[in-house]
Amino acid sequence: MTNPKDDFTSRGWLVATAALAVLILVSFIPPIEAGGVSLRRASIISDLISFDSDKAKQTEQMEAVAEIDVEEFEVDLEQVADEVAQTTATASPFGEGTSASWEGIFDEQPMGGETDSLRGEPLPPLEVLLEADYSDILPADSLITSIEEFRGEEFDTPMHRLYEKLLAGREPVRVAFMGDSFVEGDILTADLRELLQDTFHGGGVGYAPVASPFTGFRQTIKTTSKGWTPYNIMQRKSTPEPYVGDYFVSGWVARATDGASTRWDMVDKRRHLTECKRARLLFISRTPSKIKVVLNDDVEREFEFDGSDVVRQIVVEEEQIRSLEMRVESGAEGFTGIGADFDSTSGVAVDNFSVRSNNGQAMFWSSASVNAQIHTMRPYDLVILQYGLNIMQADRHNYSLYGAQVEKMVRYVESCFPGAAVLVMGVSDRSQRN
Repeated sequence: MTNPKDDFTSRGWLVATAALAVLILVSFIPPIEAGGVSLRRASIISDLISFDSDKAKQTEQMEAVAEIDVEEFEVDLEQVADEVAQTTATASPFGEGTSASWEGIFDEQPMGGETDSLRGEPLPPLEVLLEADYSDILPADSLITSIEEFRGEEFDTPMHRLYEKLLAGREPVRVAFMGDSFVEGDILTADLRELLQDTFHGGGVGYAPVASPFTGFRQTIKTTSKGWTPYNIMQRKSTPEPYVGDYFVSGWVARATDGASTRWDMVDKRRHLTECKRARLLFISRTPSKIKVVLNDDVEREFEFDGSDVVRQIVVEEEQIRSLEMRVESGAEGFTGIGADFDSTSGVAVDNFSVRSNNGQAMFWSSASVNAQIHTMRPYDLVILQYGLNIMQADRHNYSLYGAQVEKMVRYVESCFPGAAVLVMGVSDRSQRN
């Protein structure tokens, strides 16, 4: 039988209570700085009691440091505008030596028909569309955020021209969605593309890079690449010449070896992805090269290009493109792979340009000349900018420096993609652990 004098249970409770009391008292000790090292408050009651002095000090320290590094992303917008003007005046994207189609060299850009035979019925008349009820495809009113137009109420603005073009349905409408890892793998953009193509017709997955280590994450197209060394714009410092000067806003370029190949397979993970009638291969061939293209595992053709610094394109049009393969037969030493896009000849196409860890400033590292040339080949009607989540911090309230950079991003896009409307998305919520 246990002797009552040997029962130390009560002492254990006393020790635990004393330890808890000490920890609570420690919670009231303010942050300490010793030897240049800041020691945070150790509080076990932070979920119950908040200390305004801590928040004020953290905010003060946070505001004293710039929210982003802008020196590394310096851009001369006047120089960009001059470069774009010179490029569009001297480097034609059409004609012999620059562009090739499935039927051979062409002199004018193929625009395709005005209706999409794969979709069947054409769009209703404009008057019908204007009076139609779209409530069944829209979320609840409480979830809708209206687009704010900063150019005034006049009709002749890029956004209003975009609306008119969408409703008219007579020409293709191209949308570039530029963002960070929030939209990587076609997240969000797959839904946007599907909804727009449901409403305004069109098909195809849009843009896909020649080579990237992240292609496996994307479920809306299957990409198989061999013999390429891909480079990302966020690692620009490690990108060798001349590839560092070849970046499109997509953020990826690839160096080829002889025999390098990329195969794209259309998939049916979403509606309209297999309704692809046109594909466009984009690349730079600084030395004479020979490119083999295989369509639907059936027909193959070879294209030869002379050496030049301009962006080249090979355009393939077919009633339905199920797969496309490009192989660099020769001239790999001067070859830069950029990407390919897959769309219909009418309706809406949405390109996903996601770059991981990018707060938007990386676009200043892209080539204004390359951007302008590709825009001339396949003009964009709308460019969406989705950035800012990467720089959000709980204790920062002043983002004026980043706001000024966003204004530069808009100006940069307007220079590289003249005529396109620019839509800046608000930043989503972000949570963090205390």
